[in-house]
Amino acid sequence: MIGLSHFAYHELTASLVPKWLPFPLGWTYLTGAASVAAAAGMLFGIYPRLAANLEAAMLWIITVLVWVPRVASVPTNQENWAELAISCAIASGAWLVADTYRRVPWLASGKSARAGSVTAPS
Repeated sequence: MIGLSHFAYHELTASLVPKWLPFPLGWTYLTGAASVAAAAGMLFGIYPRLAANLEAAMLWIITVLVWVPRVASVPTNQENWAELAISCAIASGAWLVADTYRRVPWLASGKSARAGSVTAPS
């Protein structure tokens, strides 16, 4: 859903790209496509560990580049604090998902990728 929202709300998302980065709309589409690709990788077992970890890293980078400067520039703005908290929660959730693939080799694909993922505790 995060990746799709980059396309549905491209103008809003592009407005959040830091001003020092060129081509904000390009970054919007690139990060949206990367999120969709990561979701597809996990869903279809195509390098799911790599996909999950790259998605989590990207979400943390976005959190640091977008929300931390906004909070630092206007620390009294509660909306920015709320967005920072939400972004941290989403990025943390992505790391938890990525951790479920810790038994899967980084470049596993197909049946071997699905066999090593989440298993019931013994």
